[in-house]
Amino acid sequence: MNKPENNILFWSGGKDSCLALHDMIMSRKIKPILLTTFDQNTNILPFQGINIGLIKKQAEALGLELIAVPLPKNCTNNEYSRILKEHLSTYTNLHLFFGDIFIEDIRRFREEVFIDIAQELHFPIWNSDTELLSKKFIDLGYKAVISGIDISKLDPQNLGVNYDEKFISSLNQDLDKCGENGEFHTFVFDGPLFKKKIKFFESKTELLFDRYIMLIFE
Repeated sequence: MNKPENNILFWSGGKDSCLALHDMIMSRKIKPILLTTFDQNTNILPFQGINIGLIKKQAEALGLELIAVPLPKNCTNNEYSRILKEHLSTYTNLHLFFGDIFIEDIRRFREEVFIDIAQELHFPIWNSDTELLSKKFIDLGYKAVISGIDISKLDPQNLGVNYDEKFISSLNQDLDKCGENGEFHTFVFDGPLFKKKIKFFESKTELLFDRYIMLIFE
């Protein structure tokens, strides 16, 4: 008898992983386990600026199991690989899913880290047109806010605004509509897969690497 698949989606709480989840559930009929990493000192997802407590609320609202993996401050790639492999070592027939779109280096890193422990790695929205993806996210009825910004590319005043048609149309032509080059990150708080809207508040802002600013959501 074939062992059942363990389908795990790497979950950031943002729109790209949400679009990957939508594809998994609606098109592939797969109900995955979510996996999120966070800074164990701050309980925040770096760059996204989302408290792990809100990620747990997302999982609850989606009716999905969550694996929450704490990482040390300034976690190295080697530490990341070791810790993630330890957390995934108990799962058999493992299929890993990611919300990456077109950054080859990130995909290559994931393949190098996980290919020896997973049956297969999946990238549901890989090579999708990001302008069409942004429109799809909005047209499907998902709601998100801007939670992190690279201030060398985007005005910090965009922090906390809705990821909607107005925001997307305001972006310069050289900026990716999904922020795939790191221009911005998002937090999804409502949509067709959610059983209830996520309530949150903005607590403070933090600066990373002298150019990246997060609006902390709790």
